[in-house]
Amino acid sequence: MFIYVHRVLQLLYAENNRFPKGLIGACQKMSVVRRTGSKYHVHKDVYSLISFPIFCFGTAYVLTNDSISDLLRNASSIPLPHLEDASLGILAKVSGTVRIHNIKNPKWRTQGFNHRRCPPEYTIHKLQPNQIENYWKRCSLKP
Repeated sequence: MFIYVHRVLQLLYAENNRFPKGLIGACQKMSVVRRTGSKYHVHKDVYSLISFPIFCFGTAYVLTNDSISDLLRNASSIPLPHLEDASLGILAKVSGTVRIHNIKNPKWRTQGFNHRRCPPEYTIHKLQPNQIENYWKRCSLKP
């Protein structure tokens, strides 16, 4: 997976030239998957509610340093699903102090490659190692 760090930072600083504090990304509330065999399956014994609180998807999210201790404070005292992004949403809700910032309409891409230019997307999945290296050389070191 390629993460276009410069474009992510541009997005984060877009509002008021300030980097928001908390958990930042493409966030929403989602139903818990109960279908056995799915990689997203969560058993009722682990998490009994029918939906997770708002969380930022694992495709790409940013967690600021000042939020980590608040999230970890309750991490060992409550059961958490194996899905780290949903677990962070649960911990943010339990903490009561970690804000979740939903970035509207981010450009996510699941696959694709154009070696001639830097991508307009923030993240690109399903790339071969040489494609990631190509993007890295062309895009990651330039604003």
